[in-house]
Amino acid sequence: MVKYLLALLILSTNILFAQKDSVSNKIPADLFFEKNLKSQFCMSQDGQLYAEIFEDNNSFKLRIIDIDDYVVLETIPLSDKKIYNLNWLNTNTLIFETYGRIYVIDKDGSNMRMLAGNIDYENSSSNFSKKIRFTEILHLLPEKEDEILIEAHDFYGYSNVETLNLFTGERTVVANGRDNDMNTWFIGPKGRVRLGAKLTEEGFEYFQKDYHYDEMQPVKFQINSKHYSMDTKGKSIMNRELSLEEFGYDENVVYLNSTIDSDKRILIKYDLQKRVVIDTIMKDATYDVGNFYGNDLKLFFNNDTQSLAGLRFEAMTPSYKWFDANYEKAHNILLNKYSAYFHDFIGVDDSRETFLVHQWSERRPGNIGVLKTKDSSYTVMAVVNEELSKYNLTSVRPFVFKTRDSAQVSGYINLPDDYAKGKPVPLVVIPHGGPWARDYFNLDGFSQYFANRGYVTLRVNFRGSIGFGKKFLEAGVGGLDSVMIDDIIDGTKAAISSYQIDASNVFIFGHSYGGYAAYMSLIRYPGIFNSAVILSAPTDLKLAMKEMKQEDIRFGYDFWNTALGDKNNKYLKEISPINYASKLNAPMLIIHGRFDETVSLSQAENMEEALKANNKDVELRIIENVGHSLEDSKSMGYILEMSDQFFEKHTDSNSAETISGK
Repeated sequence: MVKYLLALLILSTNILFAQKDSVSNKIPADLFFEKNLKSQFCMSQDGQLYAEIFEDNNSFKLRIIDIDDYVVLETIPLSDKKIYNLNWLNTNTLIFETYGRIYVIDKDGSNMRMLAGNIDYENSSSNFSKKIRFTEILHLLPEKEDEILIEAHDFYGYSNVETLNLFTGERTVVANGRDNDMNTWFIGPKGRVRLGAKLTEEGFEYFQKDYHYDEMQPVKFQINSKHYSMDTKGKSIMNRELSLEEFGYDENVVYLNSTIDSDKRILIKYDLQKRVVIDTIMKDATYDVGNFYGNDLKLFFNNDTQSLAGLRFEAMTPSYKWFDANYEKAHNILLNKYSAYFHDFIGVDDSRETFLVHQWSERRPGNIGVLKTKDSSYTVMAVVNEELSKYNLTSVRPFVFKTRDSAQVSGYINLPDDYAKGKPVPLVVIPHGGPWARDYFNLDGFSQYFANRGYVTLRVNFRGSIGFGKKFLEAGVGGLDSVMIDDIIDGTKAAISSYQIDASNVFIFGHSYGGYAAYMSLIRYPGIFNSAVILSAPTDLKLAMKEMKQEDIRFGYDFWNTALGDKNNKYLKEISPINYASKLNAPMLIIHGRFDETVSLSQAENMEEALKANNKDVELRIIENVGHSLEDSKSMGYILEMSDQFFEKHTDSNSAETISGK
């Protein structure tokens, strides 16, 4: 084997921990949205070897690194297709997926072979497309040396859970999707099928096997003498009182996210057989522990003790709670050594003494490293977004304020490097999309870009945002054009009074709902913002709802009908920005992706037409080859540079101060 020193990684470590030497000039806009060329980080069960996939000239390669000697052992070309779910099958062999196929390969690059393909040759249909299936790894079944558990999705959307023999290729069906009318399955930590889910026009319905009657029965949980479902439907998802987080090692134990008898979401442990809540695992007085989408919460388990080791959830900043001494010790070592960073565990060896960690902060993309608790050593294996790591980014400050009706709302402020008391600075307000989403304490590309260009930036978790309790969320229902907008404006005014902000140079920049919020802020509060940049925003809600209904997008239609408060067409007309074109007096730059399937391009084109008919100052830029998210880094870089120029063009030059460096 060829071994060589990881000079690049040593250099990266110096970059990470020597911030005083970082570059301080203007950061290229596209770097904030550059995709990471390294992914699928994993560590062998004995804690000796580290593996990652990296993209090189549109091909994907596997890199194997000896952790103790800190050397690359192998660099192995794999495919021109993206690699998913890379993991160590054992200390000699790795397993991965690529576009519905499953492969294994030895750590030295030999014996690569396909375990499961994406063509069902036993299907007798003459239509080739009906032979296509998508196969993915469900469980490695570590107690079995010759089998893994896979899930195979067929042309019709049915899903089978099957055992796959690693040597003979023999497949045995464990759960049959077609026979049970199931589209996906959920398994426990031991690899046993626990639940099935059926996709309907309204969303997902969940079922469990009734072995007495040999049939699938709807999942119901009994709590306080009442029965609850965790079905995911457009009409009910926003007020869904229970959602599944994980199964316990005990076949009867499940961890649920609940708002039953609680405004804030809590994590509970439930016994399926006895139909009782065993324990409340985690609750917070201010923040939800998880959300109704089923994310923002991660559970960690100890395979040896077969118990919950800890959890991570999103509060104002990421919050952690540990029940396992090994995890707690590892986390405390990292906090003591690198207090400016957050540390997320992404892997642990069998001894639970070596941890694979994603280390990051709100101003650093961070690194993937290995912590050995025996000697408290930490070794950087890969730097995330290496080019961006060379620059000096700005800190994020939590920001809490009272609204006009005395509600407490929070957000985040970024200050430019040259911010100084007594020198007013322009402000960019960045409402988040969704709107049933939230902003986080993280490295936000929009905020960092504008702060780098000399602006203070503000992100507001207005009412209707997730993560702050049921009442906070429900306050936004039917309030897209009212309470949400009022909170954004109240946050803007609070920021102006709390920081040295030039009130004559305040701008708004929003994507999706954030763009809608920009329109409504200009309509309802003229004079607050100099100008607006609006990305991928809906402008005619009546038309959007009509299109969803015509295209039979039942889940989306039900969801938005509920979120809007089940209002009639007159209300939809009243809250549509296109009907207030005559009142939009601030200059606007509208940007939309050509292939946006979430908010059709016609929404932007019709808005431009209405604004121009009213002689308004508007520009429309259509970005080719992108959809709703505009995630292509070059396109987003172009959008941000355009936005900066647009704000500079509409800066009030008569104010006491203008944008720093302009």
